[in-house]
Amino acid sequence: MKNILIASVIFAATVISVAAQTGPIHQGPLLRFENKEVDLGYFDADSVQTVRVKIYNRGDADLSIINIFTDCRCTRQQIDKRVIAPGDSTTVTVEYDGSGHAPGKIRRTLRVRSNSTDDAYASFYIKGEIKRPLRK
Repeated sequence: MKNILIASVIFAATVISVAAQTGPIHQGPLLRFENKEVDLGYFDADSVQTVRVKIYNRGDADLSIINIFTDCRCTRQQIDKRVIAPGDSTTVTVEYDGSGHAPGKIRRTLRVRSNSTDDAYASFYIKGEIKRPLRK
């Protein structure tokens, strides 16, 4: 009886240890960003800034990107692929056109609509600062 109890304790400890190392498996698709906020830095108003943001699927089913919304016509995006297999990723290329914008800090929101089970509208942000033009 004592041997069965010891074997049960060892088995339970092994199962707990393996579960802690691998982490929980998420049921369904799960969208995660490499970075939730990307800094464009300091740039001229008449320039176009380009950044790339990775989107990962941390779930156990295909993640479908339905649409990406921006809060300004100055921001455009292009996604490499709209269906992401479990454990895979895709890249969103974002362009910010500062033409016609006043100098100062900017922050733009991009909302990703997907079939992610935890957040159907996940957001990431780009920020930066438009330089004041030099006076002649």
